[in-house]
Amino acid sequence: MTKELEGVSSKTVGFQGQDDPSDPLNWSTTYKWSVVCLVSMFTTVVTFATLMCTPATPQILDEFESHNTVYPVILVSIWELGEGIGVLIIAPLSELFGRLPVWHTANVLFCLFSVTGALSTNIHMLIAFRFLNGVAVVALALEPAIISDLFPQEKRGMPMALTSIAPLLGPVVAPIIGSYLSQARGWRWVFWLVTVVAGTFEVLSIFVLRETYRVKILRKKTQRLRSEMGDVSLVSQYGDAHGSNTSVA
Repeated sequence: MTKELEGVSSKTVGFQGQDDPSDPLNWSTTYKWSVVCLVSMFTTVVTFATLMCTPATPQILDEFESHNTVYPVILVSIWELGEGIGVLIIAPLSELFGRLPVWHTANVLFCLFSVTGALSTNIHMLIAFRFLNGVAVVALALEPAIISDLFPQEKRGMPMALTSIAPLLGPVVAPIIGSYLSQARGWRWVFWLVTVVAGTFEVLSIFVLRETYRVKILRKKTQRLRSEMGDVSLVSQYGDAHGSNTSVA
C-alpha cells in the first residue's frame, strides 16, 4: 500500500515515477515483442481470410444456383466495407473500455461470424456475414494503438515494420490455400479453417495479452485505491473511472 501511494499526489493517482512496473512502457522487452508477434499473426489471419474465399466463388455460386457475376466481387469488397466501418467503431470503444475487452469481444464475434458464414444457406446470408466479419476485424484497428502503448515513440520503428509486413503475407498465400482447400474439401472449409486459426490465436491471446491502455490501467488503480483507502475523492491523472477529464500530471 505504501509503495502504491507514491503514485498518489494531491488526490491525483498516477504511475510511481518513470520505472513503475505497472506502466506498459516498462514491461519486459520479451513480453512486448511477444505481444507484437501475436498481434501481427492475428493481422495475417485477418488479411488471409479476406481473399481466401476468392478461388471458391465458382463453387459458392453453383451451390446457391446463382449466375450473377457481381457476387464474386461483392464477396470480397463487402468485407473491405465492413473493415472501414469497423475501425470507426472499434477504435473509439478501445478508448472508452480499454484495448483488452474490445480485442476479445471483437475476436469472438469474428469467429462466430466465420462459423455462420460456413453455415450459410444462401448467397445473401453469406454476403451479410462477410460484411460482419469485416466489421469485427480488431487487429488492424488496435495494432498501432497497442504498439504506441508498449513502446516510446523513438522505439516504435521495428514493431511497426513487423506489423506492416503481416498484412502483405495474407493476400499472397490466401488464394493458393483457398484454391486447394475448396477443391479438396469444398468451399465451406475455407471458412472453417479461418474459424479454427482465428479461434486458436484468440485462446492464445487470453493467456498472453494484458491491458496496455495506460488510461484504463490508472483508472482501475484509482478505483482500487478508493476502495482500500475509503477516499472517493481520488481521481486518475487521466480522468476518473467514468471518463470525466482532469489535468494530466
